[in-house]
Amino acid sequence: MDEFTLVLQYKNGSIIKNECDWDYIANKIIDIFASKLDLEQILGKKEVEKTAPLGYKVAYKYGQHDFYFSIAYHPLHRNMGICVKFSAQSLGYYTRESNLAIYEIIKISESGNYTIRLSRVDLTVDYIDYDIDISKLYFDYVNKKVLIYQELEDKNGHNILRLCNLKCSGIISEEKINTLYIGSNQSKVRLRVYDKKLEQLQKKGNYLDRAIQCESWVRFEVVFKSDFAHQITDKLLVIKNQNELINLIASLICQKFTFYHEESKEVMGFSQELKRLVLNKSKKIKSAKVNNYSLISDLVYHNKNSGLMSLMYKIQSIWGEKGLIEMQQYFFHQSNFYIINNDCKDWLNKNKEQHKENYESFNAYVEKNKKIINYLMKV
Repeated sequence: MDEFTLVLQYKNGSIIKNECDWDYIANKIIDIFASKLDLEQILGKKEVEKTAPLGYKVAYKYGQHDFYFSIAYHPLHRNMGICVKFSAQSLGYYTRESNLAIYEIIKISESGNYTIRLSRVDLTVDYIDYDIDISKLYFDYVNKKVLIYQELEDKNGHNILRLCNLKCSGIISEEKINTLYIGSNQSKVRLRVYDKKLEQLQKKGNYLDRAIQCESWVRFEVVFKSDFAHQITDKLLVIKNQNELINLIASLICQKFTFYHEESKEVMGFSQELKRLVLNKSKKIKSAKVNNYSLISDLVYHNKNSGLMSLMYKIQSIWGEKGLIEMQQYFFHQSNFYIINNDCKDWLNKNKEQHKENYESFNAYVEKNKKIINYLMKV
């Protein structure tokens, strides 16, 4: 599960004081929800968030982080409820730090003061080092060589397959289609297939280490909205373990997007793999570690592009090793007079403690990320 948006709706009469004061009630609900999930202990102190989810006005965040997480409400529209938005990065961070699975987060969120339901949830499956050509898949689908079937129930409760003629669009990059969308942006369910390895390499993303270690990485990401998301809420509330969760995710994706070869009428290999996953009770899922590579990017920039190495070479050529040591002492002295800018302050607020916790020294940081540094030096 890549990200989700949860909506909390107040139960009338559950908070007696100031029953007509929506601002009071909304903030009371936010505090109850935050307490249930230990948001301040896990993410940090509650603060005002400048960017609220679409349609909402008042938003809060917890702690200083690079990722987006907010709890928001509209002071004039009580019927919109409280919007809790986990981005993919914030969800990965929270599940790792809390050691809670997605279904456990939903269950713990329940309260007698409000109802809960998902308004959006993104379900993903990653095919790593698997032979999937996104361009070929796009053109084969457009040319009717590949078909998509959805699983439905008839009036007798039997599973039936329905051929779907869904809108398909692709994004061209470097003369290839590396991203395709199936279904319209306004629909309740939409599939995105994209080159996750390429995305991570281009953005120097949080999973750059994983991207450079694999030959290929294709992600199928299905967005469920509205009624579909509401139904998934009910299913998550009755899940008991990770095996049931992986079964749910795989089965939901298969229900909406199962790919067939038109000529043979056989299920395509990657859809077969997903169907097998539904039956494989030994499979486990866990949140991947979220990394931040901006400090590494800064190191590589000064090593490769800033002119620092050229300067060091000049100093060494003129005054030798002693000159280099004196140069280091000079910069160390100058750093005492450096006036830190807001970007640097923000970065330290968000990343300092995490880096200190993960790496005991600068040398340990460089050594642990040597593969990333070597990759960035080459590109």
